[in-house]
Amino acid sequence: IAEHDKVLIDELVEKVNSITVQKHKIEDLRNNVAWEQSALERQKAEVQVLIDETARVLENMKSQEDEANSLMDQLANEMGQAGQEQDSYAGRIPQNIQMIDEVSAYDLLLGGSEDTITVTSSNERVAAAVRLDGADTPEVMYRLIPRGTGEAILTVTRGGQSNTIEVVVYPKGGSITLDTVNYRMAPGNIYDIGVTVTDGEGNPFSGEQVQQMVRDGVLRVTDSRTGSIVDLEQLPNGNFRVTGKKEGTCWITYEVIQNGEAVTHASVKVDVAAGAVQGGSATRDTSWWAEKE
Repeated sequence: IAEHDKVLIDELVEKVNSITVQKHKIEDLRNNVAWEQSALERQKAEVQVLIDETARVLENMKSQEDEANSLMDQLANEMGQAGQEQDSYAGRIPQNIQMIDEVSAYDLLLGGSEDTITVTSSNERVAAAVRLDGADTPEVMYRLIPRGTGEAILTVTRGGQSNTIEVVVYPKGGSITLDTVNYRMAPGNIYDIGVTVTDGEGNPFSGEQVQQMVRDGVLRVTDSRTGSIVDLEQLPNGNFRVTGKKEGTCWITYEVIQNGEAVTHASVKVDVAAGAVQGGSATRDTSWWAEKE
């Protein structure tokens, strides 16, 4: 073989060897890539397992949280209902009661069932608490009846819990009675309101005495519409005269004033209408006030 050919052969062999080496490298790279892909797939599967497990844990936690919230809501609702029931019960019990001897009574509507509430008085010579069986209500009702002037303490017991009420019974100071509670008239008609004022023993005051009460500010008579529906004037006998002016409704109110405050009142509703047949009901309105020192 010529020297030139040997050189070509050597170059060719070298190239073949180089190609073989490159082929092996490519195979190695392919194998490495395949291994890396396999490892990546394994890691991906492991990550998916972790994701699925985390999702199950979160779902379980959410379920437990919902259950806990439901229990808390139920507990809060039960506590709220109990609180409302307690507040409703407590709201029915006044801190103090004032009554007038031989005149007034006071009804305590306390709720609950028949055997859960009792009311006792510390001094039944002043005030007695009487259970009203058969009252027209499903709730427990006690009537407080005055038996003499003085003070007493009522104890209201329900389910082991007790509340107290201070009771003061005053002697009768007097009364005011109106001859009707409502009256109907036409414009121009006249109506004299019949009023009787008595002392604590039931003795009626004279017309002059009633007039003096008005002058002294002890008896105050007012018109709710301040003269726009009727005219109002006092007569010598102590009564007040109402004259219809125009159609409408007003209230004529009698108040007994002590120490700047109204201690009792009585009212007449007056309706003025064109063509009305004049007249009122025969129902009398009597109010008492107490004699307080």
